[in-house]
Amino acid sequence: MHSFFVPRAEIGEGEFNLPNSEAHHLRQVLRGRIGEEVRLLDGEGGRYLAQVTLVTKRKAAVEVLSREQCPRLSPHIHLYQCLPKQKAMDLLIEKCTELGVGRIVPVISENSVAVPDQDRFGLKIEKWRAAAIAALKQSGGAWLPEIDLPQPLAELAKGDRHAGLHLVASLAAGTLPAKSILRDQDATAERPDEVSIWIGPEGDFSPAELAALTGIGVQPIGLGPSVLRAETAAICALTLLRYELAAS
Repeated sequence: MHSFFVPRAEIGEGEFNLPNSEAHHLRQVLRGRIGEEVRLLDGEGGRYLAQVTLVTKRKAAVEVLSREQCPRLSPHIHLYQCLPKQKAMDLLIEKCTELGVGRIVPVISENSVAVPDQDRFGLKIEKWRAAAIAALKQSGGAWLPEIDLPQPLAELAKGDRHAGLHLVASLAAGTLPAKSILRDQDATAERPDEVSIWIGPEGDFSPAELAALTGIGVQPIGLGPSVLRAETAAICALTLLRYELAAS
């Protein structure tokens, strides 16, 4: 079944038009037909079974048949991602959306290699959000991740942190493997509802940055013996979190 993204405010009670971009995709790409059943996603936990009621050269309309409100995945994962190259960031957002990341915070660090001009932040957010929407539709997920404006690590390290587990992927000698730390969490009476994971840039965190993070209680974890690309590290970390901390 094909999926379409429709903001909740635009989902009507009776027949309503799909947003222009989604209508174009239904008409021109998928060759949708009247009577066909489709899935609508609002990015806020809503999944809707709908039926196509109108297809013309300029618009497409649907009517909702049933609605489902899905809870957020637990734990709610905040990904603090130091900015990699643009193509890597696009891939990272796509795959982490598929894995159910709750929030992505692009981080500007000492070794970031692809920092956009501040006046282009808004355009970057639009592009990243479009990548997340495409991934949500492909995966059938219910929640679209929040994507923050890029922020310097030094500022983020000063801010208030939410409750829960705070981790940073580290190549430092003596760092405990992620598996042992996460399984210790899994064995406790209460698993964390919120988890933050910090992923460094291609040149990794500087010693001062790592010290700043550990100084506010962020715990280093190892992701294995290999030196991973930034996007690979993010995907690996989220996969481990989802597997080790999944509700039984």
